[in-house]
Amino acid sequence: MQLRETEYDPWTGETKKWYFDNDNNIVCERSADLSALINNCKAEANEMQGFRAKTAFHKVASIPPIIQVKIMKEHNLDVFTDDPNERKRVERIIEQEYPVLKTNGAKLWRPTSGTK
Repeated sequence: MQLRETEYDPWTGETKKWYFDNDNNIVCERSADLSALINNCKAEANEMQGFRAKTAFHKVASIPPIIQVKIMKEHNLDVFTDDPNERKRVERIIEQEYPVLKTNGAKLWRPTSGTK
């Protein structure tokens, strides 16, 4: 493949590389350095040890755009859904596949009987 262009977004830390493959198709490769975000999530999770929510709203994870797109593509799921069943699926995916993005030590999702 022949590299055509590279884009960097300093806001998200995402890099896009555009290629032409042998059949002249355009291919986009996306990557991001998430080390600073992961370190921040760890620090926030440590600060939240023993936290018990007194309200319905509190921060539980930081999900960067590149992971949002990955969840949408791989799981056919919108991370901003209002559907409670879909939100449970998002929580399960974060808990199982991206636990380093959690900013709270509490479990987001727990397996129940009949759940894979």
